[in-house]
Amino acid sequence: MTGATSLAYQVIWTHILAFMVGNTVYAFGSMLFTFLIGLALGAHFVAHRLRRPDLWVPALALSQFFAGLVIFISIPIWNFIPDVFAQGLRNSLQIDFVAVAICVTPRAAYVAYKTFSEFLAQSLPWKRIAELVVEGAFLAAVISNRITWLTHFQSAYFVGGEILRFFCTFFILIVPVLLLGISFPLLLNLASGPAKKVGSSVGGIYSANTLGAIAGSVVTGFFFISRFGSLSSLCGAAASNIVLATVFMLTMLPISQARKWAVAAGSVCLLALLWAGHGTWDPKKLSRGSYVYFDQGWPIDRVDYFHEDIQGGLTSVVQSGPNRILLSNGKFQGNNTGEVGEQVRFALTPMLFARNFNRALVIGLGTGNTLRVVSLFPFRQIDAVELAPSMVDAARRWFPDINGLVFDRDPRVKLFMTDGRNYLLLSKQQYDLITLEITSIWISGEADLYNKQFYEITRQHLTSAGVLQQWVQVHHMRLQDLLVILNTAAQVFPHVAFFMGHEQGLLIASSSKLRCDAQAIEGFDAEPAIRRELDFIHVPSMMSLLGELMLYGPSMQRALSYLPKISGLPANFASTDLSPYLEYETPRGNALPYNAVPINTRFLDVLRPSLPPPGLEMVDFKSASDQDLMIGYIDEREGYLQEALGYFERVEGPEEQRARVEIERIQGPAN
Repeated sequence: MTGATSLAYQVIWTHILAFMVGNTVYAFGSMLFTFLIGLALGAHFVAHRLRRPDLWVPALALSQFFAGLVIFISIPIWNFIPDVFAQGLRNSLQIDFVAVAICVTPRAAYVAYKTFSEFLAQSLPWKRIAELVVEGAFLAAVISNRITWLTHFQSAYFVGGEILRFFCTFFILIVPVLLLGISFPLLLNLASGPAKKVGSSVGGIYSANTLGAIAGSVVTGFFFISRFGSLSSLCGAAASNIVLATVFMLTMLPISQARKWAVAAGSVCLLALLWAGHGTWDPKKLSRGSYVYFDQGWPIDRVDYFHEDIQGGLTSVVQSGPNRILLSNGKFQGNNTGEVGEQVRFALTPMLFARNFNRALVIGLGTGNTLRVVSLFPFRQIDAVELAPSMVDAARRWFPDINGLVFDRDPRVKLFMTDGRNYLLLSKQQYDLITLEITSIWISGEADLYNKQFYEITRQHLTSAGVLQQWVQVHHMRLQDLLVILNTAAQVFPHVAFFMGHEQGLLIASSSKLRCDAQAIEGFDAEPAIRRELDFIHVPSMMSLLGELMLYGPSMQRALSYLPKISGLPANFASTDLSPYLEYETPRGNALPYNAVPINTRFLDVLRPSLPPPGLEMVDFKSASDQDLMIGYIDEREGYLQEALGYFERVEGPEEQRARVEIERIQGPAN
């Protein structure tokens, strides 16, 4: 039972910390370090402070009792963690040093006491004096706020932010973990018995502890969190500790029957009191996501949906003014206002290059808007893959106006609840389109869908002319990391293009040359359902989206040639499963002291090719006027308005009216 509760806590805390302090590899490392160091300190305490056998049983019972009690008491504290991150990156450095000072002060006091004692004994402990001077200088620097010079270093923000995550984790977990760490060595001491049976006794305890740990992690992860949520699971584990403490006292302490009844009654009353009076999660604070970019997070008026599962963590839908926002662990996944247009664009852009419409695969549901737009095209079957059941439930209940419940109403759509990469590994299907719109790359596990091996898997599942579309964030992204993503894809796909809309990037890749069929695009433009989507994003034609093309062919090669100069990485560098560069480097983008979008945009603008770029085939124009109209659309979207006017003014025949509409749009009503 002690092993089961210990691993149950580890599973629960990992789950909670994902939406409290962040879901990166660094955040998980902070929890694991705290857990291991707490267990080690507990064992160290037993070895050096609990050597007398008559103390073992009382200490075992008390360690379990206070572990449960501390966890119950600490529940309200979790709600204040988002407020710590809301102080901002610059203030995080100051908070870090204060946290270190809290840890150093007891040590400095102990060293000062020992130094004074040895001084009275007419001895000068120079090592202790040197340590005291260093600790005193550090505390003085913190008190006098002499650490602001660190803000001049860019890396200080990332390090400071991760240290802040660590201390949030450390201070709230270290006491209960230390108490849990006391139990196991005490059980070993109690079970050791005669010397001849030490091996079997210790082995039995280890076996029981291991089996309990396995059972605790499996049952907690696959049953308790899914059924009852993290808060009830945490309280249940804490209650188990208090019950265990009571059992130890009743069965292992030599006390009278009357006292046993008193202990049992007291434990029941205390448990009832703790269970009835324990704190609760604050849905607004837990959903705001202040840990993401170290700011105030989402201004939430109301939480409409708040649900946990083991696959996706915490899924919530919040209302912020007119915006209804879908969040996963406090991280934005979509809304019913501003980002709807971007999601429409994500679905329309790859259709410029799709040659066949047999099967499509959509990885990542979100609000379901991208899936809905893909369904407007004549695919015979559309497979959709989503990892988190709560995400599907939230999309179905709160965003039917965005997704049209396409996953329920369209017979062509099949929804699979699984991991997108594993789905492809187990599938034998070939797709004409694979589109990915997952959460940010810096979240733990998401970089697996940007690694070289994943691109190899997708290429195997694309038809010879199939197209891969993948969202790439440009905000909070260092330029070198953006180039690594493109370079990794280019190691697998011979034809890679990069589009960019409003602070959102789009990677298009294929084994074949990208080709636009003008007649097919004109046919799509005439479809009423697609026409409504084009009007919604304020573009006259799907061809206009080519105006967002930033890199392709020679311009892509030139951009990738800068990777060694900017990062020092080799020209053929790729993020792989064995060397997961993106998993560990992209979290640095969240702590940049500058806005990355203008820097990345300027770099791309310099390399932006003239349209259409070399290597991009544009075929099946009905006439020269038809070609002028389409190129005019591209120039207009790209911002080359005078060039666009020139093309529109040359349009004659059936397309002249469409050209006149754009001329009036460019020249404005005053002209």
